Amino acid sequence: MSGRSARRGTGRRRADRYGDEAALEITGADGVLAVHAAGQSPDHLVGVAAELRQGRATDHVTVLVGAGFEAPETLRARLAPALAEAHAAGARVLRLVMSGAAADRPDRPAAARAFSEAGPFEVLAPRGLVVVAPGGTLFAPDLPDTPGGWWNFSSGLVPRRVGTRLPEPQWQAAVERTAPAVAGGCVVEQIPAGLLVLPTGTPPEGASALRYAVPPDAAGPLLVVGSSRTATVPADALAEVIAALPAQVRGTVRLVPGGGADLLPVGRHVADLLGIPVQVLSGLPLLLDDPERADDRGRAGTPRVVLTDETGEPSWRPYVETVTCVPSDGGAAPAPRLGTWRPPVSGLRPGLEPGAMMLDRKWEVVVTRAGLWIGPNGLPVPEDIAARPVLPELMTVDVGVPGEPLDDSVWEPLDRLFTALQDDVRERTLVQLQGDGSDDDLRAVRRLAVVHGLAVAPRGWQGAAGTSAAAEPAVAPGPVARPDFALQAEPAEEPAENVRPEPAVSAAAGQQPGPGTGSGTAQRPEPDQEHEPDQRPEPDQEREPDQKRKHAPGGAAGGALRLVAEPVPRPPAVTVTFTPPAATPPPPPGQQPGAHGEISGSPG
Repeated sequence: MSGRSARRGTGRRRADRYGDEAALEITGADGVLAVHAAGQSPDHLVGVAAELRQGRATDHVTVLVGAGFEAPETLRARLAPALAEAHAAGARVLRLVMSGAAADRPDRPAAARAFSEAGPFEVLAPRGLVVVAPGGTLFAPDLPDTPGGWWNFSSGLVPRRVGTRLPEPQWQAAVERTAPAVAGGCVVEQIPAGLLVLPTGTPPEGASALRYAVPPDAAGPLLVVGSSRTATVPADALAEVIAALPAQVRGTVRLVPGGGADLLPVGRHVADLLGIPVQVLSGLPLLLDDPERADDRGRAGTPRVVLTDETGEPSWRPYVETVTCVPSDGGAAPAPRLGTWRPPVSGLRPGLEPGAMMLDRKWEVVVTRAGLWIGPNGLPVPEDIAARPVLPELMTVDVGVPGEPLDDSVWEPLDRLFTALQDDVRERTLVQLQGDGSDDDLRAVRRLAVVHGLAVAPRGWQGAAGTSAAAEPAVAPGPVARPDFALQAEPAEEPAENVRPEPAVSAAAGQQPGPGTGSGTAQRPEPDQEHEPDQRPEPDQEREPDQKRKHAPGGAAGGALRLVAEPVPRPPAVTVTFTPPAATPPPPPGQQPGAHGEISGSPG
């Protein structure tokens, strides 16, 4: 969409045309109706209607108005037969997805008011712009020059504000009521998934910005931090936002990087400032637009955590998706706790360490925030490897224990692992030999990596944040679901048109290994499966008789960054898109639209 919310056209000509009932056409089924100009292909509305059918309440009927109309009476008359049929089938609530449908104008009452007074429905309508997000969420933000929100119209009652999101997540009222508009020199904005915190003066972006493609999560609000190429958001600003929320909501907040930067250091600081655990996501949870994985109603699967680069483009799916930062008690900072993670390949048995899988009886692969570590079974990830940050452009595979000789038995399981890696990470992979290997070891790992199309770090390479050793650009395997519909409320003489945002790309959907067969054979993962934090292996499963739990030299202890298993439920992720140009606090709950001077009085 490139910064445009809508195209402008010749409003008067449209008003004349759409004042004629015959010029309107209605298509749709399953409680979702689309209104568009007769004779025009409604292809651009098909995807929107499919999104709106997801999770639709049986007593709701949704009307999607695909163009600007200046004659609400004509629109209502044209819809009357279809609405009567929906009412007979049990619908009692009409969701009118039409920009500015809750706003009165000098020359006519609000469309929602007219529908409500005509009966027999309770009407929900947006006062300003409305965005239909992937997954079916309807977002009506407050803008600096256009108050928004969804409003409820019932015949004989004063219209009341419902909130900015439909369906309403349980945390919505708390987030809208208590979230500050400014915190610690940063601007706080409402977004579909929760709140966005940006440094003051950040220029606005278009509706295709990926952070607005993050859908709401019923488990709790997301706090999206920063955006592409913005200054760092201080931990104090985030602590101020979280502290303003009620306790029951505060504990469900998760920090999400909006600009591709690793949020773990900030998350640990926030946890210390507030004295409570703070969950941090490695990337943005996005719905992946994959028709093959949609159900029989066209609904996409579970959102997947995807890393994004500094330009906002998606890169690869990290193996460690969430961690929890624990506050310190004045001593060394505790290690972050491992939350949800996904395996790189399937067909492997779980190891002793959290996030570990056995490659064979001697070697295991362990997920890290930066990628993977291959080491002896039973060892924790060495501290310096576990402490590496997440890099959108680089997935690091570390082989061996620093300072220890590398056994030749590692090459066969390593070959199987490299063979099974997925394409979305293969071109971003950098293999680094960590063990005290010989020249022959370096030649062996170099040959093995190159045969499998992977990059190899030179001897002694330490790496640098934001720098990749891979020369070839990586290819993202699939598109991210984007918002399908964004309407901007405009003056009556110049109604807005709908513009579908530009498509974008994202990483592949998540995978999980199937039950181990004992063979240690690595396979490409199956889709849409992940490991929960509390999954642990049976002790001594498929291990050598003398195999004992060991600690690697320099292993994590005290304040190290080694991940620790955390038995907390994984919050489901979800997708949406919109970019407000600036923060504007919504009207107080219960305030009717007339308080803004556009709607006054009550229906009827």
